Amino acid sequence: AFMHRAAILAGIAVLFGHGIGFLLGPTLLFFVRSLKDKKDNLIKPYLLQLIPYFVNWILISVPLSISLIHPEWFKDYGQFLANIADWTNLAENGFLIMYTYLAYREVIKTESQVKQAVSNLGAQDLSWCKTLLYGISIIVLADSGLSVYELNYPPVEVVFNLGLIIAIMLIGFFAILGYKGTVQAKILLPDFLLARDQDSSHLTTSSTDSLFTEKQAEELEKQLLAVMEEERPYLDESIALSDLAAKINLTDKRLSELLNKHLKTNFYDFINHYRVEAFKDMVIDETYAHLTFLALAYESGFKSKTSFNRVFKQRTGLSPSEYKKAHANPLERARA
Repeated sequence: AFMHRAAILAGIAVLFGHGIGFLLGPTLLFFVRSLKDKKDNLIKPYLLQLIPYFVNWILISVPLSISLIHPEWFKDYGQFLANIADWTNLAENGFLIMYTYLAYREVIKTESQVKQAVSNLGAQDLSWCKTLLYGISIIVLADSGLSVYELNYPPVEVVFNLGLIIAIMLIGFFAILGYKGTVQAKILLPDFLLARDQDSSHLTTSSTDSLFTEKQAEELEKQLLAVMEEERPYLDESIALSDLAAKINLTDKRLSELLNKHLKTNFYDFINHYRVEAFKDMVIDETYAHLTFLALAYESGFKSKTSFNRVFKQRTGLSPSEYKKAHANPLERARA
C-alpha cells in the first residue's frame, strides 16, 4: 500500500495493523494462563490489560488511518503522528517485550507445576511456546534496532520499507509455531497445585509448616523407595502423581510435599531418574542386545524419543550411544 501510494488500502492496513503489539503482548500471556486456569478468572483481567491497545487505536490508529484516506482530515495531527512514528514503535515494542517476558515466566511456572504431577510431558510440553517467545523477542528487538537507526539516520526517500521484512518474519514465525497453540491440550493439574503459590517458595518452606514430622517423612521415604525398587511403577509411561501416592496410601498433596521438601526433587525428575537407571542397566545387558535404543527407552517407561534423549543427556551428560560405548565390556570395546 505504501510502496504504490494506495491510500485506501494503506488506511485499512493502519487501522487494523498499527499498534498490534499492544494486543499481542497480553494475548500471549493470557493464552499461557488459559492452559491451566479457568476462563472466568481470565476474561476480565485480560480485557483490562488491553486498555493500552484500545487507547492506541483511538488516539493513533483511527486518526492516522483517516488522514491517509482523506489527507485534508487530521492533516496536522496525522503529520505529527508520522513524525513520532519511530518513538511510538519503540514504545509498542517495549510493551510487547515486557509481556513476552511475563509470558515466558508463566511458561516456566507452568512447566514446573506440570512436573509436580506427571512423569511424561507429552501433550503438556510447552517447549514450542518458549521457542515462539524467543523468536518474537529476537524479531521485535531487530525492529527496535531499525527504529533507533532511522531516528539517527532518517531516510531521505523510502524506496523499500525494511519494516516489511520484520512484518513478514513475524507472520511467518506465527504461522509455523502459532499452529501449535491451536492444538495445545488443556493442562490439567491437581487442585492443590493450582491453589499453591505460583513461585518456588514452597520448596524452601520451614519444616514447621510440613504436613508431617521429620520422622514420618523418613518412614514414608523408606516406604516410597521400597515400592520403587520392588514394584517398579516407573515402567508405566502414564503413571501420575496420584497413582504413585495411592501405592503408599498418601494423598497426591502429601506425596508432592515429601518429594519437594524432603527428597528435594519433583515427581517428573524422581520418576525419570529411575527410568534412566533402568535404561542404563538394560543397554549393557546382553539379554537386551537385540533391542534398539528407542525400544529400550520405551521399555524403561519413556513415552517419546525426544523426551528420552533430553532427559538422558541431562542426567548423564552423554548420548545413549556414548554411554553404551563407555560402559561396554572390554571385548565389545575392542570390537568397536
